[in-house]
Amino acid sequence: MKRFFTNTAVKFLAFCLAALFSVGAVMLAFCAVNFADQGCVPGQRYEDSAAYRSILSGYIISAANLYRMQGEDLETSGLSFVDQQERQARREELEQDLAGKVSNFRFEIRTADGKARLYSNLLEGESFESLNIAPQYATVQDETISLLFSNGFSDYFRMGSDHLFRSDVYYDDYDSYYSVIYGSEYSAMDSAVSYAVRENGSSVYESLDSSSADAYVLCWGVRPDYPVDDALLRMNNWYFSMQNSMPGYICAAVLCALLALTMLVFVCWGAGRRRHVDGVVLRVFDRIPYEVVLAVLCIAGVLGLPFVEEASFAEETSARIFAVGAYLSYLCVLAEVCIVTTAVRLKARAFWRHTLLGRLAGLCSRFTRLCSDMVNHVDLTWKFVLAYVAYEFVSLVLFLPSNTPGVFFLLAIVNFFVLLWGCRWSVKFGTVRDGAAELARGNLEYRIETRHLPAALKDHAGDLNRISDGMAAALEEQMKSERLKSELITNVSHDIKTPLTSIINYVDLIKAEPVDNPKVQEYIAVLDRQSARLKKLTCDLVDASKASSGAMPVHLEDVDVCELLQQAVGEYSERLCAGQLTPVFALPEESVLIRADGALLWRVIDNLLSNICKYALPGTRVYISMERSGEQMTVQVKNVSRAPLNIPADELMERFVRGDSSRNSEGSGLGLSIAQSLTELMGGTFQLEIDGDLFKAKLDFPVILRPHG
Repeated sequence: MKRFFTNTAVKFLAFCLAALFSVGAVMLAFCAVNFADQGCVPGQRYEDSAAYRSILSGYIISAANLYRMQGEDLETSGLSFVDQQERQARREELEQDLAGKVSNFRFEIRTADGKARLYSNLLEGESFESLNIAPQYATVQDETISLLFSNGFSDYFRMGSDHLFRSDVYYDDYDSYYSVIYGSEYSAMDSAVSYAVRENGSSVYESLDSSSADAYVLCWGVRPDYPVDDALLRMNNWYFSMQNSMPGYICAAVLCALLALTMLVFVCWGAGRRRHVDGVVLRVFDRIPYEVVLAVLCIAGVLGLPFVEEASFAEETSARIFAVGAYLSYLCVLAEVCIVTTAVRLKARAFWRHTLLGRLAGLCSRFTRLCSDMVNHVDLTWKFVLAYVAYEFVSLVLFLPSNTPGVFFLLAIVNFFVLLWGCRWSVKFGTVRDGAAELARGNLEYRIETRHLPAALKDHAGDLNRISDGMAAALEEQMKSERLKSELITNVSHDIKTPLTSIINYVDLIKAEPVDNPKVQEYIAVLDRQSARLKKLTCDLVDASKASSGAMPVHLEDVDVCELLQQAVGEYSERLCAGQLTPVFALPEESVLIRADGALLWRVIDNLLSNICKYALPGTRVYISMERSGEQMTVQVKNVSRAPLNIPADELMERFVRGDSSRNSEGSGLGLSIAQSLTELMGGTFQLEIDGDLFKAKLDFPVILRPHG
């Protein structure tokens, strides 16, 4: 699954699908809105729909126009010949469209009292009763047509001109042409128009002829069986088709919305992830300031408004609805782009950093740090002086316009006390700073005097004193722990020595007895060797514990280092020869005296030479040198290791660590640790250096200066 989140092609395809599904969801939703606007709501009667009222209004207006035209005398109307011909053609067109043989619409015009029939398109032998039509009525009076539908809706048409008028726009968008009022009183207009029906059933605007002001009643109805294929039948079929399709459109819109949301979540989850790269990677687009991205997307959204505005003048409501839907789909795609880049920035935790405000804040922060660093490199007293100069400057700017000597005198007094307070505060702060420096140097006995300090500095000084107490307590606890550990090791070692001494004594007794069996002799040799080794390990452990804890007594005296080194090498001459090691001396001619414990210094040199005999490469030289530099003396011992020294020098001086990782050689791993502790007890330093297989040990001691003469 991870490879899908990191595949750029898959994520791009998912984004395209998200855009496609969102567009589909919006357009399908607006199709359902268009059907609802036409009244195609499941469960609603066709006769109660807006589509039915619209087309019937056109038929009723056409019938009223036809009746008016039937009574016209074109020869005495004052119209030109061309206008008379057009008027006659229009009359014939209406007669043909409203004829009972080609239309399912039936009407009958009667007098105001309804007793006399003035005009009708009912065929011979037809009546509303015989056609099973429940007639409805429209009245014409004072140049106003009042149309009342059976469901209570009313339409009113105002007749204000005597010429034919046509328009390609809906009347309900232009109050100067037409007014539709449902369940309320009619509001007169300057010039209202109504629309009639063309041959193809589409609607056009056409004003009524107001040459006659006679009042009459127009009875109308529609044949329920729709025997004729006309605009009414086609509208009926379209209505029921859309009414049945509306739930499908709604379900499809919801499904597309869910799919779009799913694809968008997938894109947001995988946005910023790349194959073989850990973490979230920002694209170039994601690094653009967020406000700029929002501004560009908003401008892109505004650029689509002229399209919607132009579509609002469309003739059909569906065109306007779909135009709005297309615009909203466009906005959805822009919103998806915004959501994806927002998700990437949030996942990378870089949202604030890649905004104009964030970048401005970063610049301000860097500038503030720069100023702070500049100020921190200035002494505290000078900081107060600079602050005082700034204060004086602001005071002069504020009080200079007053031009009153008394004000300047008062200001000078106030400034003097401000400067005095600042200098006092800086001196006290210097006291606290000096105390902190003493604590940093390790003087845990030092205490800062907190009397006469300002409140803030007094709290700070108290905290430093408490830190000193805490560190002293921790050091005391550590020393106590070291002493307990040393005592434990000493006691355990003494407890081991008692049975070990018995073992060694009995081994000596066994060795004194005659034993002929060679295997028993071999066993006795192993016991003798290992018991001696265990005895030495116990002694070394006790010495290491005493040396590290400082419990070993030290008797300082003047020691000639050159003589001590030569004696030590003489003691180890046989072991050095056995190991094919050649000592090379580089000692000064004159003796060099140091203050040290001769026995402990001998133990240090003994441990170094013992390690050389155990671990040095046969057939090599051992360099022993001593140099004097001023008041310091350095003894250096160098040899080549038999085994690779793949261990740091610091780790080699730890307890129980050997130079050979296999630990097959003799020794306990305590020699170097003991040597370091003993050297430090005598006031010297012990260092190891490893250069490849070259092992170097250095001892540094202060030299006793002899008076000249």
